[in-house]
Amino acid sequence: RISQDMSVLLRFSVEISQITDSEKLQEVLLERLFEIVPVEQGVILLGTDIDQLFLGSPVHRQKPPADKLIRVSRTVVTQVFVSGQSLLRNDLLGDAPSESIVAAGLQSVICVSLAVMNNRIGVVYLATTNPGGRFDERHLELITAIAGIASPALEHVRYVEWLETENRQLIHQVNLQ
Repeated sequence: RISQDMSVLLRFSVEISQITDSEKLQEVLLERLFEIVPVEQGVILLGTDIDQLFLGSPVHRQKPPADKLIRVSRTVVTQVFVSGQSLLRNDLLGDAPSESIVAAGLQSVICVSLAVMNNRIGVVYLATTNPGGRFDERHLELITAIAGIASPALEHVRYVEWLETENRQLIHQVNLQ
């Protein structure tokens, strides 16, 4: 398992340096996480404040069948985003679950913060409905490390995309005058 984890980590660190699209970077991030963690559902929520996380179109991934809506625990996401601390929960259905946990049939969740220089830019939320699909501390540490590697790359790509948009708008304004 250690060898596979290191291989995925190395491959991901090389891949991210060549990706110039924020959505593609998020897709690759989720693909690599699915390779090393027994996860069925994953979503990346981006924003600089808690309300922004639930707006827009998050990048998500599911193992087949992929026709279900991914339900995200707002409580978990808020706790991780506000504190900046990674969170691991197993046996969710056995611990006086909330209605949303029951409705989603969630067994285990890992949620980690995406941050750059102590500024939160989002979260990675991974879940499984499989009773045998428990997450462990090693999964949490690995996902936290990968999120730490991905965060500056994601923020950089998003900044470049913003600059390109601003540049196009300025060119358009100059052409109108």
